[in-house]
Amino acid sequence: MDEQLLRNRSVLRDFTVTTLSAIPNLYGRLTYIASLRDLSSGSYEHSGLAAVYPKEAVQEALECCHSEIFRKILETPLSVQEDDLRECLEAMSDEQAAGGNGFALEAAGGLSHFAAGECAGLS
Repeated sequence: MDEQLLRNRSVLRDFTVTTLSAIPNLYGRLTYIASLRDLSSGSYEHSGLAAVYPKEAVQEALECCHSEIFRKILETPLSVQEDDLRECLEAMSDEQAAGGNGFALEAAGGLSHFAAGECAGLS
């Protein structure tokens, strides 16, 4: 159990330091992580992490990270969320204008997969 916890922490640290730190806002990070998730299977695909860590550790770490970013957004004041979302959408618009691959649009379906499962009892 302790070895698994340490391994998952290593995956999280690598992912946040090498990938998420380059994304300047919460909605951008949420969109990116959602783009890694296959909507039909629910599994995450990240070739860099998969080359270094066991698949189970990558899945657990990315799911934890996805959930944590979603939770942070929910805890953020609406005025800050608005600014963050505007910045994210502008960056996506700039990427699309530059011929980007549109990963953000594909990821939109997975942005709030936690809302249905974890927050269903709050309504």
